[in-house]
Amino acid sequence: MKTNKITIEELLFNDEPITINRKLAKCLGLKEAVIFQQIHYWLKINEKKKHNIREGRAWTYNSIKNWHEEEFDFLSLRTVERTLKSLENEGLLICKTFNKMAGDKTKWYSINYEKLLEVAEKKLKLKKEKSIKMSKNGKLGVIAKKNKNKNTIQPNWQNGTHTTKLADTIQPNWQNDTTKLVEPIPEITTKTSTKTSTSSSSANVESNNLVDYFNENICELKKTTRVKFEKFIKNKSIEFVKALIDYQAEINTKSYAGFKKAIDNFKDLETVEELNAAIEKFRANKKQKAEFANRAKKSNKNKVTTFEETKDQQLQSYRDLEALENGWVDDEDLNQDIPF
Repeated sequence: MKTNKITIEELLFNDEPITINRKLAKCLGLKEAVIFQQIHYWLKINEKKKHNIREGRAWTYNSIKNWHEEEFDFLSLRTVERTLKSLENEGLLICKTFNKMAGDKTKWYSINYEKLLEVAEKKLKLKKEKSIKMSKNGKLGVIAKKNKNKNTIQPNWQNGTHTTKLADTIQPNWQNDTTKLVEPIPEITTKTSTKTSTSSSSANVESNNLVDYFNENICELKKTTRVKFEKFIKNKSIEFVKALIDYQAEINTKSYAGFKKAIDNFKDLETVEELNAAIEKFRANKKQKAEFANRAKKSNKNKVTTFEETKDQQLQSYRDLEALENGWVDDEDLNQDIPF
C-alpha cells in the first residue's frame, strides 16, 4: 500500500505572517503552530536576503519580551516563553547564540525541519488511530442501545392469555406459604448485562481520553507509567485529572516523575476547587519565601564590609564583653555607649 509522505509545504507557509495551518495545529497544538509558523516566516525572509546565515542555515533572533510585544501580544508573556521552551525541548527549534557582545544572551532560532516531519507523521498517526477507536466505540454503543430490550425474557403471561398461561409461571414461595418468607427471584434480563458492559466501555473510553490528554500535554506514557497513571485516575474525576495536567503543563513538567510529585502533593484532594485552592496556597508560600530571600539579600548588601569598620565592630564587642564580666553594666545596657 502506497503512503503519501507529508511535505514541508503542507505544514508551513512561506509568506503571510500570523497564519495558522490546520494540519500543523493538529500536530503541535494551536499556540505552538502560531509561533512556529511566524518563526518560519522570518527564516524565509532571511534566507532570501541571505541575512543571518550561520552554520549553513538561516536564523532569526529575538528576546522573549520582544517576541511577545512585537509578534504575539495576543498571548501572555508566560505562554510565549513556555511554548518556545517546549518547542526547543522537543528538538523542533534549534537555539543558539551568535551575538557579538559576550553579555548579550539573546537567543537565535532556526527550525529542524527533519524533526518536524518526524513528529508530524507520528502525531497524525496517533490521532487517526484515536479517531478510529472512538468511532468504533460509538458504533458499539449505538448497537447496544438498540438491542438492550430485544432479548429480554418476558413472563409467560405476556406470551399468552393471563387465564391460560398464568398457572404455568413460577410463583414466589411467600404466596403459597406465609410462614416461610424468602427473597423473590430477581428478574434476569440482558438489560443488566448491557448496562454493565456499556458502563465498562464508557470507563475505558474516559481512561483512554485522559491518557491521550497526558501524552499531548506532559509526555508519552510508557507501559509501566501508564499502569501507574490509570491507577491514579481510577478514583478521580475527569475534571480533576485534567486540571492537574493543565497545572503541570503550565509549570513545564515534562516527565511522569515530575507529575508523580504533584500526585503525592495533591493525593488527598478530590475536587477542582480544592486543587485550585492548594495551588494558590503553594504559590503564595513560594512568593513569600522569595520576598524573604530578597530582603535577606538586600540586608546582607547593607552590612559593613570595610576592614576598618569590621575592626571597630569587633573591638566594641570585646569592650561589651569586658564590661559585662566586670559588672560595669547589665545585659540591658549593652546597647548603650560605655565610656573608656
